[in-house]
Amino acid sequence: MSSKNIPIPDLGDVSDVEVIEVLAAVGDELNAEDPVLTLESAKASMDVPCPEAGKVLALHINVGDKVNSGDAMLELEVDAGDDSVETDATPASEPEPTSTAEAKTKPEPKREPKPESRPAAPIETTPKPDPVTQTDQTSDEK
Repeated sequence: MSSKNIPIPDLGDVSDVEVIEVLAAVGDELNAEDPVLTLESAKASMDVPCPEAGKVLALHINVGDKVNSGDAMLELEVDAGDDSVETDATPASEPEPTSTAEAKTKPEPKREPKPESRPAAPIETTPKPDPVTQTDQTSDEK
């Protein structure tokens, strides 16, 4: 087991975002994507998920703190043999192609054929007589 510092993820264009709720505590076992805290900006509130599974060793934030992208959020005890501990740019779910031939022969996703389009039925443009007007006209003729 080893420990790993987990920072606040990229928050986009906002800064000094307030922590309104801390959902994890020291000693909690977290799974990847479990919510750790809730942040609130002027426009929205959002849960911040844990990027990987582990045991919370320390929390570096409290309710009411103002945080920015990259600030220390918590320290996790993670399994040293876990591949998710490495922080390379390649997602763990997609292995890299071993050769350029494999990269070029990657199958295209299947696309559904488009249904044949049919012309729309003609729209009837003849106006229908107004029943009130017909009644008025017949009463005038008597």
